Amino acid sequence: MALIDSTIDMASAMEMGQIDCHQSVDEKDLLRSPNLATSPTTLSSPTTLRSADTETTLLTSRNNCNNGARIPIGAGLYRFRDWRRRVKKKLFPSRVHNHNARSIIRKLEDHPLGYPKVAAFLDSDDSFMIYQRFGFLHSRLLLYKQDELRELEDELHEMDKRDWQDGGKAKKSLKCRDIDDARTLEDGRQSRKELLGRIEKKICEYGPLLLQAQQLVGMNRPTDHDQNSLRNFLENDNPPLVNGDSDFAYKREDLVTIRPGKDSGWLDTCVESLLRRVPVKHIQSAFISEETRRKTDDANILYFTKSRIQCFVNILITLTILILLVIPIYLLYRISTQDTNAANVICIGVLLIATLIFSAVLSLFTKAKRHEILGASAG
Repeated sequence: MALIDSTIDMASAMEMGQIDCHQSVDEKDLLRSPNLATSPTTLSSPTTLRSADTETTLLTSRNNCNNGARIPIGAGLYRFRDWRRRVKKKLFPSRVHNHNARSIIRKLEDHPLGYPKVAAFLDSDDSFMIYQRFGFLHSRLLLYKQDELRELEDELHEMDKRDWQDGGKAKKSLKCRDIDDARTLEDGRQSRKELLGRIEKKICEYGPLLLQAQQLVGMNRPTDHDQNSLRNFLENDNPPLVNGDSDFAYKREDLVTIRPGKDSGWLDTCVESLLRRVPVKHIQSAFISEETRRKTDDANILYFTKSRIQCFVNILITLTILILLVIPIYLLYRISTQDTNAANVICIGVLLIATLIFSAVLSLFTKAKRHEILGASAG
């Protein structure tokens, strides 16, 4: 930073005429000088100052030497670039590119054909993270464990009922846990404590399985486009899996995706589908970063950078909202200037249509609930 400040001071001194035009300076003397602003030096040719992080080039004009002052041509441009770099580093520290950082990309062709390549394909994009939830097996297990708990519940109910009818110490054991735990049954039947232990074990197996099934049912379903992409990969000229192992991709109702849902996820899919249909390579390359391009060499597999797609979708949504706000206001203003009875009817119609379009945009572009859409439309 000392070198940068010294360079800026030197540029200011050159503008004020403190630096002679007919003397020369060597690069080592410039780097050693503690105060370049007070040193009577000149730059007779473009001079480059290099440091660990900065390369500054000052270009001077010989035509201004006769006037007694030298104006650096690149000083203003350098100051602007330095200011922009500092602002970018403060506002977006994670986006500052580090040329020394390595980026290791998992490539599909680096994995052998079979399950390793299928796993690499599913991991290459969050849209392809599609798996089977095995809803039928969860239902069978839940029904089996549910019936086991039903039998244990009936057994506990019969024990409570028998102890109440026997009276005496058996009846008192229903009111005191210590008496019930210390009681020994003569006929070899299990105690209530042992029965409750068996019930606890079955419930601990049944509860997590039930919650797991609930979470799987609540997961997002993959779109038709993502399912077709998975099937196309498994059905290429050289299939990675044999028949039977790839059948899970065809069980449409039993598939889930671990990708988190987004408000405009369907719009992202529409943009990607449109880009795949556009044969212009320059348009497609605008949505593909260098790291994304390195994922595969297969021309039949096309990846898009999610951040760029999301940025384009945000621009579309912003423009749509802007249009929905500006156009109705403009129409109402133009109609209100006409003093006719039909103008009021037209104004009501414009408001009604704008409200309907606004509600449709909310329901399509966001995950707003019905009462939220109703409240936003009424407002």
